[in-house]
Amino acid sequence: MATYGEILQKLTDPARDALRNAMKLAGIRRNRTVELVHWLEQMALTTGSDIQKIAAHYGINVSHLAADLTRAIDALPKAEVDQRPLSDNINEAIDDAWRNSGLVFGDHVIRSGYILYACLKSSMNRQILLNVSEQFAKIDHLPDLGIAPDDGVDLALLGPCGQI
Repeated sequence: MATYGEILQKLTDPARDALRNAMKLAGIRRNRTVELVHWLEQMALTTGSDIQKIAAHYGINVSHLAADLTRAIDALPKAEVDQRPLSDNINEAIDDAWRNSGLVFGDHVIRSGYILYACLKSSMNRQILLNVSEQFAKIDHLPDLGIAPDDGVDLALLGPCGQI
């Protein structure tokens, strides 16, 4: 498992900022751990993010998605702790996204779109996403995410690699 510093180095600036904001949000809400829904909510709220571009591509209502993510965060258990570790689901998503960034996308960084791609490829994380919001069910064909070059899909959907 990667250390926090190693994770931050692999993430693009917007994905890193979203993770930091997710960690702050977990602290404000007194959640025991930083969960995938914290991070996804922050990515969904980032203007121009991969998540917003993918949402537009699939006709996902970002406001509805953000509201669903907020409801899921509201339901998380609370605890008084000094340190809030990243959940196993976040660690799995990052590890999978790191592998996919190089093997599938030919990139050297982890973009928020790669995180979503990894979550949708993982049966456990995909189920979490679907339980949180039916909006994720609209992403029904992964090559159509616009981030799989070997499938002939235009990478321009997500903008320049490493930027978002």
